[in-house]
Amino acid sequence: MSSDNLLSTIAEYKLSSRLDEAIDLIKRQLHYSPYYYEFHYEIAGIYLLQNEFQEAQLHLERCLSINNKNTSSAILLDFLKNKDAYEVSNKSISVLFDYYADSFDEELTTTLKYKTPQLIADEISKRFPERQFKYMYDAGCGTGLCAESCKNLAESIFGVDLSMNMLKQAKNKSLYTKLSLGDITHELGRFDFKVDLITAADVFVYIQELKYFFQVAYEQLVQNGIMVFSIVSEGQEENSGRYSHNHKYIQSLADSYSFKLSSTSEQDIRKNLDKWIRGKIYILSKA
Repeated sequence: MSSDNLLSTIAEYKLSSRLDEAIDLIKRQLHYSPYYYEFHYEIAGIYLLQNEFQEAQLHLERCLSINNKNTSSAILLDFLKNKDAYEVSNKSISVLFDYYADSFDEELTTTLKYKTPQLIADEISKRFPERQFKYMYDAGCGTGLCAESCKNLAESIFGVDLSMNMLKQAKNKSLYTKLSLGDITHELGRFDFKVDLITAADVFVYIQELKYFFQVAYEQLVQNGIMVFSIVSEGQEENSGRYSHNHKYIQSLADSYSFKLSSTSEQDIRKNLDKWIRGKIYILSKA
């Protein structure tokens, strides 16, 4: 079996929640091809899903020893060395959203009047009215609500999420070129081509430290590519367990990784107990 076919088989195993089989397959392949760095990167991603941080670190270190130009491996290693800053684990997020997947769309759009995906699409269309994007990376794609709103803006949409059940709902909408189970930073880093649009709708509220994703995003965007995302405005969700990032923090990340802040707008993004929650939509461009 060719390496490309093996990687496709591994992706199918992940989408079928057959993570142990994927690990066994990669280990067998590494026995015969120990210097194939992509297999080390793949198995590290699976260990990240399982919160097996020590195993993930070993394979990322091996990946870098084989290919020291693999920027994504270096960024993820930095994440693992500072993982105590992360209070919400990948595993706990996947369990939560697996549970809510079947009723997710109805709950958000009907009960909570969730508008973030459409607000993202509207902001893109307003700022770039004539632009057609080739590759869109939908980070934390969930059931595909953002793809539904942005389907006319991009030729191909790639979705990544931690929840298998959410991905099953997204697959049923037939909007994605490819869906992947995994950590959004890891999966973006494994792309062998660059994208021109990255979206993250209501995703960063589950990530305390965003610098690792920003680093990989800048590397994986084409020149003049854009990243569009939402955050919850300060003071809107205190004691909710979700992270509220302020403008100063976002601006500092944009400056650190050479992004240009193209626009920001504050709007009602959804309801909570009949009260509108305010949020901000950011557009950053790779200048």
